[in-house]
Amino acid sequence: MVSLASFRYPAQTETRKGIIHYVNGYGDYALRYAFMGQQFAKAGYDFVTLDPKGFGHSEGTRGYIESVDRICEDQMKFNTLIEEKFDGKGVPKLQLGYSMGGLVSLRLSAQNPKYFSGNGLITPYLGFKDKKIDELANSGFLKTLDRFVPWLRVPIPEEARKKSNVNKFLQTINNDPLIENRKICVHTMVMNQTALKQFSSEAEKIETPFIMILGGKDTVVDNKAAKDFFNLTSSKITDKDIVVYDDGDHFMALDNDYSSMLIKDLIAWYNTHI
Repeated sequence: MVSLASFRYPAQTETRKGIIHYVNGYGDYALRYAFMGQQFAKAGYDFVTLDPKGFGHSEGTRGYIESVDRICEDQMKFNTLIEEKFDGKGVPKLQLGYSMGGLVSLRLSAQNPKYFSGNGLITPYLGFKDKKIDELANSGFLKTLDRFVPWLRVPIPEEARKKSNVNKFLQTINNDPLIENRKICVHTMVMNQTALKQFSSEAEKIETPFIMILGGKDTVVDNKAAKDFFNLTSSKITDKDIVVYDDGDHFMALDNDYSSMLIKDLIAWYNTHI
């Protein structure tokens, strides 16, 4: 039995508007976004979140993701537990997915129609901007390693790490032992590609309204892939919005120049979807 860490910031208003389920990006952990939970709580929302197996304060092999299906399964069990424990039946459920958490949120919406009232997607991962990463993950060499030593952690090249991090956050990120950005499990790299293929087959099932917030200078995820999804979503989703912060990057949720504005935009959107 593996213990998973979870956190809750209860609504600070007399009437609770809804429950926001925050889903982490890869390598990240929930308590880094306590400031966000506090802001949503002040606005009248319960803010709940879970560190996936192997990340943050949860137990498990560090940095190893069995599958996105497993993350989705654990997340829905957590969502159901929150609903039962904190009298959430009939209360609007919303998601907030950051980076890879955006992919997880969308898959949860496809698998659980009508459960969520809306999705907030911050710089969602629907593909890497650097296509060399995809090529490596799809290579026969890496797939062979995955067959024999799936848990093997390989270093992320220093140059790649510098390109995928904003300079002013790089030192903080590198010095945080709970952030998995130094090495990545072979299976996690291969699994990412499988997850994207699974999502492409599920995308048409999504009916949940969503707002997508992108950074115009994001060097990690492929904004084109995100915009393609926005434009190609089925006619079932007519309620959708996209916001691009032209000078924003992949880590703008942690940037004081953007975080307050981003949270304000999300609260305004959530308030119209409860």
